[in-house]
Amino acid sequence: MLLFFLFVAVVSAAAQDGAFKESMSNTITVFDANGKIFENPNRDIAGSPYFMDGWKYATIVLANNVVCSKRLLRLDCQQQQEIHYLSDNHVEMSLTAGYIKELVFIDSSTTPSTVYDFQSGFPPIDNQDGVYLYRLICNGRLKMLESTRKIIIANKNDFSGETAKEYRAYKDYYFFSGSSITRIKNDKAFVLGLMANQKDKIEEYVKQNKLGYKSPEDLKKITDYYNSLQ
Repeated sequence: MLLFFLFVAVVSAAAQDGAFKESMSNTITVFDANGKIFENPNRDIAGSPYFMDGWKYATIVLANNVVCSKRLLRLDCQQQQEIHYLSDNHVEMSLTAGYIKELVFIDSSTTPSTVYDFQSGFPPIDNQDGVYLYRLICNGRLKMLESTRKIIIANKNDFSGETAKEYRAYKDYYFFSGSSITRIKNDKAFVLGLMANQKDKIEEYVKQNKLGYKSPEDLKKITDYYNSLQ
Protein backbone atom coordinates (compact mmCIF):
# COMPACT_ATOMS: atom_id res chain seq x y z
CA MET A 1 0.00 0.00 0.00
CA LEU A 2 2.91 2.34 0.65
CA LEU A 3 3.89 2.24 -3.00
CA PHE A 4 0.35 3.01 -4.03
CA PHE A 5 0.25 6.17 -1.91
CA LEU A 6 3.58 7.26 -3.38
CA PHE A 7 1.95 6.95 -6.79
CA VAL A 8 -1.04 8.99 -5.74
CA ALA A 9 1.23 11.82 -4.65
CA VAL A 10 2.42 12.39 -8.22
CA VAL A 11 -0.45 11.36 -10.50
CA SER A 12 -3.92 12.54 -11.48
CA ALA A 13 -6.91 10.33 -12.13
CA ALA A 14 -7.91 9.75 -15.72
CA ALA A 15 -11.40 10.43 -17.00
CA GLN A 16 -12.69 6.94 -16.33
CA ASP A 17 -13.09 5.31 -12.93
CA GLY A 18 -14.04 1.69 -12.43
CA ALA A 19 -13.11 -1.93 -11.98
CA PHE A 20 -11.40 -4.45 -14.20
CA LYS A 21 -11.31 -8.20 -14.57
CA GLU A 22 -8.81 -10.53 -16.17
CA SER A 23 -10.13 -13.17 -18.56
CA MET A 24 -8.69 -16.62 -19.18
CA SER A 25 -6.83 -15.17 -22.19
CA ASN A 26 -5.09 -12.63 -19.90
CA THR A 27 -6.90 -9.66 -21.44
CA ILE A 28 -8.10 -6.85 -19.22
CA THR A 29 -11.60 -5.39 -19.44
CA VAL A 30 -12.02 -1.94 -17.89
CA PHE A 31 -15.44 -0.82 -16.63
CA ASP A 32 -16.79 2.64 -15.89
CA ALA A 33 -18.38 3.66 -12.58
CA ASN A 34 -21.75 2.31 -13.74
CA GLY A 35 -20.39 -1.16 -14.42
CA LYS A 36 -20.48 -0.77 -18.20
CA ILE A 37 -17.50 -1.68 -20.35
CA PHE A 38 -15.42 1.42 -20.96
CA GLU A 39 -15.27 2.39 -24.63
CA ASN A 40 -12.31 4.22 -26.13
CA PRO A 41 -13.47 7.74 -27.14
CA ASN A 42 -11.20 7.44 -30.19
CA ARG A 43 -12.69 4.15 -31.34
CA ASP A 44 -13.19 5.62 -34.83
CA ILE A 45 -9.41 5.71 -35.20
CA ALA A 46 -7.82 2.43 -36.28
CA GLY A 47 -5.00 1.10 -34.15
CA SER A 48 -3.88 2.27 -30.74
CA PRO A 49 -1.85 5.15 -29.26
CA TYR A 50 -0.13 2.72 -26.88
CA PHE A 51 3.21 0.96 -27.30
CA MET A 52 1.33 -2.31 -26.81
CA ASP A 53 -2.44 -2.39 -27.15
CA GLY A 54 -3.31 -4.37 -24.04
CA TRP A 55 -2.56 -3.94 -20.36
CA LYS A 56 0.80 -5.49 -19.44
CA TYR A 57 2.44 -6.14 -16.11
CA ALA A 58 5.43 -3.89 -15.54
CA THR A 59 7.88 -2.61 -12.98
CA ILE A 60 8.47 1.12 -12.58
CA VAL A 61 11.50 2.80 -11.05
CA LEU A 62 10.46 6.33 -10.08
CA ALA A 63 12.79 9.33 -10.27
CA ASN A 64 13.36 9.05 -6.50
CA ASN A 65 14.41 5.38 -7.00
CA VAL A 66 11.24 3.94 -5.43
CA VAL A 67 10.42 0.65 -7.16
CA CYS A 68 6.79 -0.26 -7.93
CA SER A 69 6.34 -3.83 -9.13
CA LYS A 70 3.62 -5.83 -10.85
CA ARG A 71 1.49 -2.93 -12.06
CA LEU A 72 -0.82 -3.24 -15.06
CA LEU A 73 0.36 -0.49 -17.41
CA ARG A 74 0.08 1.01 -20.86
CA LEU A 75 2.60 3.42 -22.38
CA ASP A 76 0.94 6.17 -24.43
CA CYS A 77 3.21 7.01 -27.36
CA GLN A 78 0.99 9.83 -28.61
CA GLN A 79 0.35 11.91 -25.48
CA GLN A 80 3.99 12.69 -24.70
CA GLN A 81 4.61 9.27 -23.20
CA GLU A 82 2.03 9.25 -20.46
CA ILE A 83 1.86 6.06 -18.41
CA HIS A 84 -1.61 4.67 -17.69
CA TYR A 85 -1.97 2.15 -14.88
CA LEU A 86 -4.64 0.47 -12.79
CA SER A 87 -4.41 1.31 -9.09
CA ASP A 88 -5.14 -0.99 -6.16
CA ASN A 89 -8.61 0.60 -6.07
CA HIS A 90 -9.19 -0.32 -9.73
CA VAL A 91 -8.94 3.27 -10.93
CA GLU A 92 -7.13 4.05 -14.16
CA MET A 93 -4.45 6.64 -13.35
CA SER A 94 -1.90 8.57 -15.42
CA LEU A 95 1.72 9.37 -14.71
CA THR A 96 3.90 11.60 -16.90
CA ALA A 97 7.29 10.41 -18.08
CA GLY A 98 9.04 13.05 -15.97
CA TYR A 99 8.43 11.01 -12.81
CA ILE A 100 9.87 7.81 -14.26
CA LYS A 101 13.48 6.65 -14.36
CA GLU A 102 12.89 3.20 -15.80
CA LEU A 103 9.92 1.16 -17.01
CA VAL A 104 10.12 -2.58 -17.69
CA PHE A 105 7.27 -4.39 -19.46
CA ILE A 106 6.99 -8.16 -19.63
CA ASP A 107 4.95 -9.42 -22.58
CA SER A 108 3.94 -12.98 -21.74
CA SER A 109 1.98 -13.40 -24.99
CA THR A 110 5.23 -14.41 -26.71
CA THR A 111 7.31 -17.57 -26.18
CA PRO A 112 9.62 -16.97 -24.47
CA SER A 113 8.32 -13.82 -22.80
CA THR A 114 9.60 -10.53 -24.25
CA VAL A 115 11.06 -7.86 -21.98
CA TYR A 116 10.78 -4.20 -23.01
CA ASP A 117 13.10 -1.95 -20.99
CA PHE A 118 12.52 1.83 -21.21
CA GLN A 119 14.94 4.29 -19.62
CA SER A 120 15.20 8.06 -19.27
CA GLY A 121 18.04 10.37 -18.30
CA PHE A 122 19.75 10.73 -21.69
CA PRO A 123 20.86 14.09 -23.13
CA PRO A 124 18.23 16.06 -25.10
CA ILE A 125 18.23 15.49 -28.85
CA ASP A 126 15.76 16.20 -31.66
CA ASN A 127 12.32 16.53 -30.00
CA GLN A 128 13.23 14.42 -26.95
CA ASP A 129 14.20 15.96 -23.62
CA GLY A 130 16.04 14.46 -20.67
CA VAL A 131 12.95 12.74 -19.24
CA TYR A 132 12.02 11.03 -22.52
CA LEU A 133 11.69 7.25 -22.22
CA TYR A 134 13.73 5.35 -24.78
CA ARG A 135 13.46 1.64 -25.30
CA LEU A 136 16.85 0.09 -24.55
CA ILE A 137 17.76 -2.13 -27.52
CA CYS A 138 21.40 -2.81 -26.58
CA ASN A 139 23.10 -2.27 -23.25
CA GLY A 140 26.82 -1.84 -22.64
CA ARG A 141 29.48 0.75 -23.31
CA LEU A 142 27.60 1.58 -26.53
CA LYS A 143 23.84 1.69 -25.96
CA MET A 144 21.36 1.44 -28.80
CA LEU A 145 18.10 3.28 -28.10
CA GLU A 146 14.71 3.32 -29.82
CA SER A 147 12.30 6.26 -29.87
CA THR A 148 8.67 5.46 -30.71
CA ARG A 149 6.01 8.07 -31.35
CA LYS A 150 2.50 7.63 -32.73
CA ILE A 151 0.51 10.21 -34.66
CA ILE A 152 -2.96 10.21 -36.21
CA ILE A 153 -2.98 9.98 -39.99
CA ALA A 154 -6.11 10.82 -42.02
CA ASN A 155 -6.66 9.24 -45.44
CA LYS A 156 -9.53 10.46 -47.62
CA ASN A 157 -11.20 8.07 -50.05
CA ASP A 158 -11.46 9.89 -53.39
CA PHE A 159 -14.52 7.85 -54.42
CA SER A 160 -16.64 7.83 -51.26
CA GLY A 161 -15.35 11.07 -49.78
CA GLU A 162 -15.00 9.37 -46.40
CA THR A 163 -11.94 9.97 -44.27
CA ALA A 164 -10.34 7.09 -42.39
CA LYS A 165 -8.02 7.76 -39.46
CA GLU A 166 -5.33 5.54 -38.02
CA TYR A 167 -2.52 5.65 -35.50
CA ARG A 168 0.84 5.29 -37.22
CA ALA A 169 4.08 4.53 -35.42
CA TYR A 170 7.38 6.19 -36.28
CA LYS A 171 10.67 4.92 -34.88
CA ASP A 172 14.09 6.55 -34.65
CA TYR A 173 17.29 4.98 -33.34
CA TYR A 174 20.21 6.45 -31.40
CA PHE A 175 23.62 5.47 -30.06
CA PHE A 176 24.62 6.62 -26.58
CA SER A 177 28.16 6.38 -25.23
CA GLY A 178 29.69 8.19 -22.29
CA SER A 179 27.70 11.42 -22.21
CA SER A 180 26.94 11.73 -25.92
CA ILE A 181 23.83 10.71 -27.87
CA THR A 182 23.73 10.52 -31.67
CA ARG A 183 20.96 9.70 -34.12
CA ILE A 184 21.94 6.56 -36.03
CA LYS A 185 22.69 6.92 -39.72
CA ASN A 186 22.17 3.75 -41.74
CA ASP A 187 25.66 4.03 -43.13
CA LYS A 188 28.69 1.75 -42.81
CA ALA A 189 31.17 4.61 -42.32
CA PHE A 190 29.03 6.12 -39.54
CA VAL A 191 28.66 2.85 -37.62
CA LEU A 192 32.32 1.89 -37.96
CA GLY A 193 33.31 5.40 -36.92
CA LEU A 194 31.70 4.81 -33.52
CA MET A 195 33.37 1.39 -33.26
CA ALA A 196 36.76 2.47 -34.59
CA ASN A 197 38.72 0.68 -31.87
CA GLN A 198 37.25 -2.65 -33.06
CA LYS A 199 36.79 -1.80 -36.74
CA ASP A 200 38.51 -4.87 -38.20
CA LYS A 201 36.66 -7.31 -35.95
CA ILE A 202 33.33 -5.64 -36.69
CA GLU A 203 33.84 -5.81 -40.45
CA GLU A 204 34.79 -9.48 -40.22
CA TYR A 205 31.75 -10.24 -38.04
CA VAL A 206 29.42 -8.47 -40.47
CA LYS A 207 30.92 -10.35 -43.43
CA GLN A 208 30.76 -13.78 -41.78
CA ASN A 209 27.16 -13.31 -40.65
CA LYS A 210 25.99 -11.63 -43.87
CA LEU A 211 24.76 -8.53 -42.06
CA GLY A 212 24.23 -4.97 -43.21
CA TYR A 213 24.38 -1.54 -41.61
CA LYS A 214 20.82 -0.42 -42.30
CA SER A 215 18.20 -2.53 -40.51
CA PRO A 216 17.62 -2.17 -36.74
CA GLU A 217 17.85 -5.95 -36.40
CA ASP A 218 21.34 -6.09 -37.95
CA LEU A 219 22.49 -3.00 -36.06
CA LYS A 220 21.40 -4.67 -32.81
CA LYS A 221 23.50 -7.75 -33.59
CA ILE A 222 26.51 -5.61 -34.51
CA THR A 223 26.19 -3.49 -31.37
CA ASP A 224 25.77 -6.51 -29.10
CA TYR A 225 28.89 -8.05 -30.66
CA TYR A 226 30.83 -4.82 -30.23
CA ASN A 227 29.85 -4.63 -26.57
CA SER A 228 31.05 -8.22 -26.08
CA LEU A 229 34.58 -7.35 -27.22
CA GLN A 230 37.22 -6.41 -24.68
